[in-house]
Amino acid sequence: MLCLNNLSKTFTKDSFKINALKDVSLRIKEKSVTALVGESGCGKTTLARILLGLDFADKGDGALDEREFSLTKKGRRCGAVFQMVFQNPYSSLDPRFTVKAILDEAACKAAYNDVFSATISVLREMRLSESTLSKYPHELSGGQRQRIAIARAVLAKPDVLVLDEPVSSLDVSVKYAVMHMMKKIFQKRSMHILLITHDFDVVNFFSEYVYVMKNGKIVEDGPLQNVITGAKHMYTQNLLKSVF
Repeated sequence: MLCLNNLSKTFTKDSFKINALKDVSLRIKEKSVTALVGESGCGKTTLARILLGLDFADKGDGALDEREFSLTKKGRRCGAVFQMVFQNPYSSLDPRFTVKAILDEAACKAAYNDVFSATISVLREMRLSESTLSKYPHELSGGQRQRIAIARAVLAKPDVLVLDEPVSSLDVSVKYAVMHMMKKIFQKRSMHILLITHDFDVVNFFSEYVYVMKNGKIVEDGPLQNVITGAKHMYTQNLLKSVF
């Protein structure tokens, strides 16, 4: 279990205080996808950055499989491997690197016995050919770039994988192909997966448990089907109306 406890974060700008997160607590099981749903600006990405150690909280702590860690400072969390798949793969892939260099870097850090075989195996899972290795990010389509971003994250053997709107930038036809591919990949691996999105359609496809966030607070949570069929908070009900 990955646990985040009483996470709070305040930003100050021009003497104004913005409460980005207010006593947020989450539980994420291994080998499952837990969704964090909410509109833009509600605090989802701030939470993800703190979890990955890219930012720090004003207060809060966490634990991964009973290994406790602080959320109030930047840096690596409890010696575990955290990876993130960003919304825009074009900005998250180094344009100076070939696909081979991008994937090899992740595979080398994960200490595979055979880096090349590991890379080829993941490429096949992503339904990409070996010829893709010699290309640069700008030579790929949006869907191909996102597949490479996912492959890089998976190759690192993460204990925790955070997906920040991973398919929102893709065309509809490509979006569902990538979603099906991702689901098969996740089912094969033991990871704690946090899916951040505003789209309940994506949540319904991937997730078993969902947290709904509004203005930095969790306003509702529960098993996915319970939330879909019996949402109590008006904000959750309005989100569901856009899909069901």
